[in-house]
Amino acid sequence: MPRLHPVLVAFVGVLCLGADCRKREDACIDWSGRTLELTATDWETCTTYPSYVCSGFTLPDRVVLRVLDEPVRLRDFECEMSRAELVEGDFPDFEFLGPADATLVVSGDFAFAESVRIRGTECYGRFYVGAARIGETERGNPDYWVLPRAGGSTWAIGYRFLPNETEACAEITDCYNECFAEVRSVD
Repeated sequence: MPRLHPVLVAFVGVLCLGADCRKREDACIDWSGRTLELTATDWETCTTYPSYVCSGFTLPDRVVLRVLDEPVRLRDFECEMSRAELVEGDFPDFEFLGPADATLVVSGDFAFAESVRIRGTECYGRFYVGAARIGETERGNPDYWVLPRAGGSTWAIGYRFLPNETEACAEITDCYNECFAEVRSVD
C-alpha cells in the first residue's frame, strides 16, 4: 500500500486549492453517464490533519455517484471535471438544497457539489465529495497527484464542508476528510 501522508497532503492541496492539474491527455477519461461506488479504505489511518477533520455531522464510508454530462468547474482545465449527483449515501445531518459551484474548491475526476443546511440549525454551506485517480506513488514520482495512470486503480476520495457564515456555523468550521478509496462501476 502507498504511503498515506504524502498522498493525502497532495490530495488535500488539490481538493482545497483546486490546483490547475494539467493532466496528460491520455489520463483524461470521460466518466459521464457512469454510476460509481466509492468506498473509503480507512478514514482513521488517513487522517493527516486532525484539526481539519469534519465533526459535528456524520459522513458515510460509502457513496454511490452518477456522473453527469455537465462540468462542475468554471475554470479551464485540460481534463474537464464533471458534476456528479448522489445516488446513495447516508448523510443524516444534511438537507441538500441544490447544486453548488465547485470552482477553486474541489478538484479531481468528478465531484458532487451541493448547497446544504445542517439539520436542526441555521447553518448553511457548501458540501463536496471529490474523487481523483492518483498515479504511481511508490516510484518516487513527485507528480503522482497530477498525473494519474491511464486505467489507474489508485483513487482518493475527499469530503469538504464550507460554511456560508461564521455566526450560524460557529460550532462547524471549514473542514475536510480525505482518504484512499476503492471505486467500482455499478452500471
